[in-house]
Amino acid sequence: MLICLCVSLAAVLPVGRDSTPLVGMVVDDRDRPVAGARVYISFDGMPPEVHSKAESDDAGNFRVTLPPETNGGFAPTGLALWAYKPGWAVTMEEFRRVAMPAGEPIRVVLAPAARSKFRVLAPDGRPVAGLRIVADALRRGHLHPLPDELADEAAVITDREGTAIVTALDHAEIGRVRFISDEFGNQEIWGYTKPADDTITL
Repeated sequence: MLICLCVSLAAVLPVGRDSTPLVGMVVDDRDRPVAGARVYISFDGMPPEVHSKAESDDAGNFRVTLPPETNGGFAPTGLALWAYKPGWAVTMEEFRRVAMPAGEPIRVVLAPAARSKFRVLAPDGRPVAGLRIVADALRRGHLHPLPDELADEAAVITDREGTAIVTALDHAEIGRVRFISDEFGNQEIWGYTKPADDTITL
């Protein structure tokens, strides 16, 4: 699934030494405002460092701040914008090391929800119910860990058949997935490459 974020780097407004506001609007794929979407500015890392966050208002508008390094008009390495609301897919866009003069607010477009289905079995073949599935890294060129708060909000729980559907990330873009339960602990797959609807045996 192609996840779209339309960013005009001209939307970054340098205003002093310690703060660089970034304002914009979250919309859906029909250009309708989306209220209650979480927006994060973070640096790549494990876990990523969240610099600022906000939630879109009833008109889809939000305001976050960028780190002081952007005041020179350039984005530091590893700086990214994330947006998510349950019912849509995660959106991420890296800020490139290019000039960012003042201009209009950005528009963040949330793509429709993904349908990444998992079925989880115990070593003896029985379905594992109540297991938490956390897809917490996006694979796009390289791995981009999701902000912890975002990954937690997007986590899903398996049903009595051991199945759950991750709607935040498409299978093709999941870079790491964790399987968490009291019985089996915390197990993870890095560089996740299994096909959609595949069965995972713990």
